[in-house]
Amino acid sequence: MILLVLQGKSVVNSWKELMGPSNPSEARRVNYDSLRALYGKDSNQNAVYGSDSIADARNGIQFFFGDNNNLSNTATFGRDVTCGVIKPHAVLSGKAGQIIQYILDAGWQINALELFKMERENTSEFYEVYKGVVPDYSDMVDELSSGPVIALEVKSQGQENVVQAFRNLCGPYDPNIAKSLRPSSLRALFGEDRIKNAIHCTDLEEDAVLEVKYFFKIMQL
Repeated sequence: MILLVLQGKSVVNSWKELMGPSNPSEARRVNYDSLRALYGKDSNQNAVYGSDSIADARNGIQFFFGDNNNLSNTATFGRDVTCGVIKPHAVLSGKAGQIIQYILDAGWQINALELFKMERENTSEFYEVYKGVVPDYSDMVDELSSGPVIALEVKSQGQENVVQAFRNLCGPYDPNIAKSLRPSSLRALFGEDRIKNAIHCTDLEEDAVLEVKYFFKIMQL
């Protein structure tokens, strides 16, 4: 389950219109391009839920995101996981959903997913290992702190080296090189240049859990 807080003008009614009727069969008849028409199966498995009123929305937000919520963190921090971060340019251009679907279709399991807005101090700390090593370090920090990012803890069954396997899925750092060497990789498909290359992935096996913990423990404080 993925929880969302949406913001916008007449947001409750706009979201209800986008969802469509609660029964997907009816949705396909009266609002064929609504979410429930496209992805719902029946009245119980109808893809998405939305609040009925502003008061209902406020209660839901407090329940799920309030200080006293009882929801547990779904990140496992296990030895068989690695970290991925969908970069701001990909999130803001509406490509995040396609990237997540690509990861799932490739057989990966997403244990934890959360949207963050990172300050430059956070980004510098997260990228500390690249400082003085990668010439693009300053530009990398600028990009990751320029807008919302989506952090993922991902897992793949049967992989001897999960970090390397996910790196292969992401492709070479430079999208132009990725298009030549791994044309079906994430960076080849969704990257723009060396900085706006769609997704960060852990480079070293020993850093995987540390990077996951940065988002799903340290950034939670």
